[in-house]
Amino acid sequence: MHRITNPNIEILEIAVELLDELIDQLVFLGGCATGLLLTDMAAPPIRATQDVDVTLCVRIVCTSNIFIYNQWAK
Repeated sequence: MHRITNPNIEILEIAVELLDELIDQLVFLGGCATGLLLTDMAAPPIRATQDVDVTLCVRIVCTSNIFIYNQWAK
């Protein structure tokens, strides 16, 4: 059976290592994360990327949390 190869695994692993303390609060997105979602063996090859896009997950349920987040983000 053909195995999906992901040329972006190495750059993702480096990002995870560098972002160690924040990793539980981040979401990977964009081209670097595409290969993590593919399961179809007939899919075209995954293109390599040279950047890693991430976003911070923030749950703000009340206005006091906005203040706490702003202080943390500084």
